[in-house]
Amino acid sequence: MKNFLSKFLNYHGMIFFISLYFVVFYHNSFWQTLLETTKNFDHRFFLFFSIGGILCFLLAFVFEILCSFFTYRYILAIFVLLGAFSAYYMDTYKISLNPMIIDSILHTNFREAKDFIHPMVFIKIFLLLALPCFFIFFLKIRPSLLKTKFYLLFFYLFIILALFFSNGKNIIFAFKAYKPTIDMLNPIAPIRSTIRHFSTIYQTPKSYMHIGLDANLKPNDQAKIIILVIGESARAKNFEYNGYNRATNPYTKTFAKNLINFENFKSCGVITAISIPCMLTNLTHQNYTARNLSYYQDNILDIAKRVGYEVWWISNNGGECMGKVCQRLESDHISYYPDHILDGDMLPQIHSLIKNAQKNTFLVINLHGSHGAKYFERYPQNFSFFTPVCKDENLQNCSSDSLFNAYDNSLRYTDFVIAEILKVLTTSPLSHLLWYVSDHGESLGEYNQYMHGGLPYALAPKEQTHIPSYIYLGKGFTSYHKTLQSQQKNTLSHDFVFHTLLHFLNIQTKDYVNTLDLANNTK
Repeated sequence: MKNFLSKFLNYHGMIFFISLYFVVFYHNSFWQTLLETTKNFDHRFFLFFSIGGILCFLLAFVFEILCSFFTYRYILAIFVLLGAFSAYYMDTYKISLNPMIIDSILHTNFREAKDFIHPMVFIKIFLLLALPCFFIFFLKIRPSLLKTKFYLLFFYLFIILALFFSNGKNIIFAFKAYKPTIDMLNPIAPIRSTIRHFSTIYQTPKSYMHIGLDANLKPNDQAKIIILVIGESARAKNFEYNGYNRATNPYTKTFAKNLINFENFKSCGVITAISIPCMLTNLTHQNYTARNLSYYQDNILDIAKRVGYEVWWISNNGGECMGKVCQRLESDHISYYPDHILDGDMLPQIHSLIKNAQKNTFLVINLHGSHGAKYFERYPQNFSFFTPVCKDENLQNCSSDSLFNAYDNSLRYTDFVIAEILKVLTTSPLSHLLWYVSDHGESLGEYNQYMHGGLPYALAPKEQTHIPSYIYLGKGFTSYHKTLQSQQKNTLSHDFVFHTLLHFLNIQTKDYVNTLDLANNTK
């Protein structure tokens, strides 16, 4: 048998065999998880075939690049060893190999580690290693022409692209259905997570940085209410104010006279965990490079509180404030609403805060907005203006019309909620202003992309980065109308939020940058 295999197998065949072995034997947890999370998908056999094919040919492609006839045994042995250990621990402890697991492994002492070491560990890992090691070390492999490698690389790349373009939207959505799945790909996950772990360490500040310690209110400050409404997954393309041919902003039109819409506003990131802390700190899209940077410095909420504002964080978007931006507020000034609550259910508390405000008040409202995949659950039934609507959480199964109908209904409901806030805000005797800006956009099937965050920012489609933003200028702020109106068609971004808010809050500090202030007319 050994001589038979040696006769017909060159080292390219060896590489392909090892790649196939990885997909079949080192991905048990991955396939089990995928089987569970895609049970409502249509054509699952083709989905699994496509994912398996892409994994196999991708590994073969990478191994071909890394290996030569003289080094393939050592390189493949390293990957097989890594893959066997990763597969064992993922299968045994039902974990994904994310950066937190890598951190735990690196910080495990001997006393903790020995609890995971017993004879069965070595037996199982030996069984995972036996067959590939036999092929790698005990078969005499024939050499091959260099041009064969180049032919294979083009062939593998062609197959990968063909499988992706034939079923890409389902593949992407399968991974989005349960995001930890990406950290079960072997040996991609342990390598990727290790890089991410050390990258985070490198980018993490060594000490906490205070911003605006010199902050104070400018002379003759008048009591005011500033409201920042952070939308969720709203995209500019579907906003009526931006030329969309559907009535997605019918309720705030009542206030259009004092409302300035920005047509070309860009997000800092394509996930909430990046965009919200980025916009609320003095960091910009260029230097907000890790999601935990906001843990280590002050933000606009801290500065406003420091100068005497009543600062509130009210959220219907998960049980935390992204980037811990509200962690230094008093606990009774933070409100998290439970799952399956509509944004409109926050209105009684918001109205009460506005009506009872007697001093400088800064209110940040984080909406659930248009968060996918269940857009139809983001609004009450009587807001089903566009019908029929997509009610399948596997969005790729929905028709484009029904998907857009559900999404546009969620935008209309957000518009209603903001209009209800404005109705009460405009009755306040204090000066007042409301700024609405989404955290990021959303894909609705364009280029086979759904929702957001599936690609890095540089590769993300504009539907995920072009976001709606407008400012309502109430009592005490109407003088800014001309200045802001001149910015309507300019290319703007989350980078402007921090410094413009400092201006509106009437706060002066050396950390203010006038070129990033939308309301500054002296630039």
